[in-house]
Amino acid sequence: MKSVILCEGPDDLWFLSYYLYKAHGWNKCNVQKHIWRNYEIVPLNSKQHVNYMRKDHSCVAIWCVAGKDSFETAVRVIFDKIIQDFPIDPIDSVVLVADRDHDDVESRISDIQTWLPCETNLSNKSTKILQVVVDEQVVNIRFTPVIIPFDQDGAIETLLMSAIKESGEAGEQ
Repeated sequence: MKSVILCEGPDDLWFLSYYLYKAHGWNKCNVQKHIWRNYEIVPLNSKQHVNYMRKDHSCVAIWCVAGKDSFETAVRVIFDKIIQDFPIDPIDSVVLVADRDHDDVESRISDIQTWLPCETNLSNKSTKILQVVVDEQVVNIRFTPVIIPFDQDGAIETLLMSAIKESGEAGEQ
């Protein structure tokens, strides 16, 4: 399986990489040419970064897009460039991990839907199969938006700080 995780910043990239490594046994690697045969996920500017990780026969590219205003461009590169140019070698799954900041989840999801090449009804933490037609061939891509934190304003750091606080309170009891 070949997947891409889109995230906002370098802290998100580090956290997601560390989580996959520690909790699920993924290892950082170079681009796996036998998996990413026809293309690679590459940064579009000097503020973006990509980590490749591998587990068994699966590979994920975690792409730090360098800010929430850059998600649309990254999504369009995936669908308008990579999927259109290589429908026989598609990305199997795209996960977009975004900070909620001061927005409500529904407005973030609504924005994301406008970037996709086909009509769909997204919801947070729910995977939809997007069907993209390229040269009369249907390409299925799983797409999952994850807007965090789920129940309050903030970012991935808010979620981490809450977990640390809860862990400390549990230790005091």
